[in-house]
Formats: sequence, C-alpha cells, structure tokens
Amino acid sequence: MANVRNVRSSLFKALATTAGVILIQTTNLASAQTTALGTPETQDTTKKIAQNIAQEIPQAWLGTWIGELNNFPSRPNAARVEVRREISQLKVSADPAIACATFRTRYAENGQERAVKEYQLCRDDKQQWFIDEGNDIRLQARWLDGMLVSVFKYGNIVLQSSIRIDVNDLNKEPALRMVEEIISSKDEQKATEIQSLPVMNLQKLVLLKQK
Repeated sequence: MANVRNVRSSLFKALATTAGVILIQTTNLASAQTTALGTPETQDTTKKIAQNIAQEIPQAWLGTWIGELNNFPSRPNAARVEVRREISQLKVSADPAIACATFRTRYAENGQERAVKEYQLCRDDKQQWFIDEGNDIRLQARWLDGMLVSVFKYGNIVLQSSIRIDVNDLNKEPALRMVEEIISSKDEQKATEIQSLPVMNLQKLVLLKQK
C-alpha cells in the first residue's frame, strides 16, 4: 500500500510541476492534494487536460509559418509586409483549468521588425476556445469545418477572422499554406433593425509552413 501511495504522490508532483505549481515533497498524499493541487475536482480537471494536450490543435498547424500580409483594396505605395507565425502545442497553464499554446505573429517591413503580437490560443475545461491577447483581452473562438473563427467588435467596427489550412499546389513541391482573412465592417444599425453593414476592407495573410 505504501508503494501505491508513493507512486501516486510522484504522479501528482509531476503533474503540478507541468502546470507551473511548485509542490513541496511530502509522503502524506492527503496533505499534498490539499496544499498544492486543491480539491479533488481540481486534480481531476488537471489530469484530463494533461491527457488531452496533444490532441487539441491539429498537428498540421504546429510549427513556423512565413509569408506576407495584403490589404484589399490596397493602399498606394504600401510597403510589403512580411509575416512570421509560430504555433506550439497546448500546455497546461498556471490555471489548471486552462491549456494554452504560443500563437506569436511577427510583422516586418523591408527586413525591419515593426510589430510582434504575443498571443496565446487557449482552451478551457469546458472545451471553449479563446485567443488571449494579453492585458485581460480574450476573444472567443471556435473551430468550424476545420477553420478557427472569431468575431469581435471595437467601437462600431466589426471584425470577422477565419484561419484555415490548405495545400498550395502552385509550386513544384506542394506545401501547406495557412490563410487568415479578417473582414472589417462598420456597425451602424439600431437594435430593432435588420441592416446591411458596409464592408470596409479585407486583410489577408498567406503563410507557407517551414520544414
């Protein structure tokens, strides 16, 4: 019985370390559960997320992607915008009910980095996805037909984002291609009306996966 207790204690210690929690070594399993991992419900949530980490983001999405950003209609004399995106696997965060992946996007003009978006793509224990932009900004997201879709509003501007992967077969060697499209429109409707919203522009990122 003592061996079983020690094995279980080791498992909880490894799991807590993965979640970013420091567990003080102890031979008292009940004490370890209470002081480091919380209630049995919290422990169960942590184990479920840890077991499903590798299954949550499609494998094809993981890695580094390089391409460019274009706006339609285009602006006269606009500089070419180079884009580099990095996506990692989900990992249990400091909150054991949430797992997050790196979703970093770098923008450059003429070889000079202009901006970096240090976002995270996250999923909670209710299978709800969101994009964490930092500064307490979280955008709800959803997987629809293989696409990651989010819709959000800033002032009276509505933005609809969709990210998908397809195969670019225009080159001699077909390559995976990530396409992100963000459609902006202006919301001026009244709550009791159905009104067509004017479409303002389309921002399109086309990225090729790097080997």
